[in-house]
Amino acid sequence: MNPKWYVFSILLFLCLVSTGNATTEDLTPIAVFPSVNDSIDEFSAESVTISQAFGFEEQLTTDSLYREYPKTDGTHIIWVEWDVTSKIWYYDIASGSQNLISNTGNNQNYPEIHNGIAVWQERGEKRSIMSASLSPHVDPRMVYTSDTTAINPAVYGDRVVWEEYGGNDYTNIFYKRIGDSSAGPLSKSQNTQSNPRIYGDYVVWQELDSGSDGWNIYLFNLQTEQKKQLTRDRAAQINPDISENLVVWEDHRDGLSNIMVYDIERDVTTAVTFDRVSNVLPAVSKNIIVWSRMGDNGYDIYMVNLAGPTTYLVAQAPGDQLHADIETDIIVWQDTRFGGSNIFYYKLEPETKFIPYLFFGSATINFQPAPVGSVIEARIDGVTRGTITITEAGQYGSSSQSFGTQLTVPITQQDLGKSITFWCDGVEGLPRIQISGSGGLVEWPLEFTYAERFSEITLRGTARVNGMEAPAGTVISAFIDGVPRSQYTISEAGHYGSLFPGDLEFLIPITELDLGKVITFSIGDIRADQSFFVQASGSFVLDLTATTHPVPTPTLTPHPIPTWTPQPTPGGLMAYIDATPRSGPAPLTVQFVDLSIGNPTLWVWDFGDGSPQSLEPYPVHTFTNPGTYTVTLEIANSESFDAITIPQYITVLGQPVPTPTLTPQPTPSPAPGPIPLDFPLDDS
Repeated sequence: MNPKWYVFSILLFLCLVSTGNATTEDLTPIAVFPSVNDSIDEFSAESVTISQAFGFEEQLTTDSLYREYPKTDGTHIIWVEWDVTSKIWYYDIASGSQNLISNTGNNQNYPEIHNGIAVWQERGEKRSIMSASLSPHVDPRMVYTSDTTAINPAVYGDRVVWEEYGGNDYTNIFYKRIGDSSAGPLSKSQNTQSNPRIYGDYVVWQELDSGSDGWNIYLFNLQTEQKKQLTRDRAAQINPDISENLVVWEDHRDGLSNIMVYDIERDVTTAVTFDRVSNVLPAVSKNIIVWSRMGDNGYDIYMVNLAGPTTYLVAQAPGDQLHADIETDIIVWQDTRFGGSNIFYYKLEPETKFIPYLFFGSATINFQPAPVGSVIEARIDGVTRGTITITEAGQYGSSSQSFGTQLTVPITQQDLGKSITFWCDGVEGLPRIQISGSGGLVEWPLEFTYAERFSEITLRGTARVNGMEAPAGTVISAFIDGVPRSQYTISEAGHYGSLFPGDLEFLIPITELDLGKVITFSIGDIRADQSFFVQASGSFVLDLTATTHPVPTPTLTPHPIPTWTPQPTPGGLMAYIDATPRSGPAPLTVQFVDLSIGNPTLWVWDFGDGSPQSLEPYPVHTFTNPGTYTVTLEIANSESFDAITIPQYITVLGQPVPTPTLTPQPTPSPAPGPIPLDFPLDDS
């Protein structure tokens, strides 16, 4: 069932709110949008069409190694791969080759790439920022080395920014050109700055303002050396990204997690989503934004094209699809659908228009004419694409496009090779039809069988009319309740059924509702003298005779359709959690994330430090005393319950470090392989 979720729009050029030149001195809210208490029923899923993005999906990695944090520049894809140590791999989209960027004994993390130049953090005796050219491949060179911590690099051309911990209680954003000898902070501040991204002359990051409980988003112009505050809220504004004139980030105000976008030129901010579920980890390329949204089975990848504006589904599968990145027409993400953590990518393609299918034909329910008022649905991948209500018993749609309606099924390029299925009152009809291209007007008889179907009755025997053998080509018809159920064409005069090698069988399908009924027959247009009492399925011999009197036209009287009510399937829950960071000095503030499988409606967190339990799905908790803490999450809904307890999950040390990035992370699969580690901002 599609979730009931709400969208506050994707309309970049509608309902825009001016930031009013939101500098650090401006205390006016930069954006105004509906709170959770406002009526937003007009944004329900039923009024918003979300179609599949045009293009194709590829899985890059398939084995049990753990992979994370993919990035792309449109021609290459890079990621972190864990095998004893963490290494940076890259994939050349044109050639299809995969290679290590640099095979050292050090841990490598936090990759970024732009225009064939990759950067990452390398952790040896010191924390260094490294770079390498991939087109052509050139051995890595050191951009910067630190005695403390240098992490989260980003690159644009020869410009590199990163997060630098200078031994104080905060980190600053540093900047350097590749090949230059000097490096320094962009904005000297005693606030913690994190997650920098760069495009052209602009650098964006998140900053924990002094005296504030939450992160805010800042923009820095390298030409003018001016710093501008884009958000001002006590709730977290995190995970920014930038491309051309747009800045996007994850916004947690009003107790929700949604995606926002800021237009640098127009100085306006707008909500991309206004949703009742979690929307996280946005990325932007030109006018396309991608992000992860919590669905029924985990996080899925969505995309909005602001040029439309139109929202598309990119990837939906069991498990989580997280850490999406995009450049031009390539989208990459980290995917746990098969139990491990692998890298997938999606190649966007231009939309191709197809002629919709226009179906009409006969329709029976339990071999009876479908009654007036019956509704037939056409679905693709379980999603309803078209419906029609029967207005004439036993017939749906019209054979004339000019003077009637049909069961109309629009299709897209993504539907090619898939099947259209047909449903009535929750029961699938037969046959299906495979999509091979444009549709048009199609006659398509449909049979819906509610009752349990038995194996067919098979008949054979002689067939005589007025004492003479019925000639080859004569059609024998079988009726139940006066409704034609099956036909057989005689190939050997005087005989029907599989009496001789190569003959077809005379098969009569029956259901449990046919038990105790009588099958009648006609030979040609003459009613047969014999009938058959239905007691069970099987193979039988029945000699048929007929005399020359017309066969009455069967009365096609609709019969009552038995009620069929689908029973609910018990819902299953499986508890999973993640936390960032998992270690650090006291006081340690940790963002906990529920990554459970299923649809829990109740959460109970126990942080193991004697503090009150939390009932939120994504709580933030501060551990004040050093020690190791066992964390438990209990989840439940009306149908199921599960819990997970992780001993010594959080380690609190004695010296303070900067607050790390509040980024939801997927819990690695229990499949064999190395367990990924989180790197705090110190050398412990």
